Order: sequence, then C-alpha cells, then structure tokens
Amino acid sequence: MALGRMGEDKEIASFAACLASPETSFITGASLTIDGGYLAWCRQANGGADVPSFHCSRHSIAQCPKVRTSAV
Repeated sequence: MALGRMGEDKEIASFAACLASPETSFITGASLTIDGGYLAWCRQANGGADVPSFHCSRHSIAQCPKVRTSAV
C-alpha cells in the first residue's frame, strides 16, 4: 500500500465529490474502486492472494492479524 495506511472518510468523500464535478466529465465508461485501500489491505493480510470482495466485506480490517495500523 503506497501510503501505509487506510484512506480516511474525508479523503474518499472529496474524491467522490471530484468525480461528480464538471471537471471530470471526460471520464466515461471507467470502473474505479474507491475504498480507501480496503481491498489492498485485505489482500496484504492474505499473503498477497486476490481476495473476493465478499470476503473483505464480511471481515473487519481490525480482525486481520497481519494488517498494520500505523503508517510506515
């Protein structure tokens, strides 16, 4: 994970607001995952294996034993 931490609510909200603005009207037909790094943390905690999103949604990040909770 590039930042070594999960994204915060305000960061995700500001990105969503940016996508809703006229300045990003050129973005069409794209699928963007805006989860604050949630899937990346889940993948890291499972040895780098791809983890289906249903698995991550059932388990809290705090329950993953290998997940770091502070910035590197």
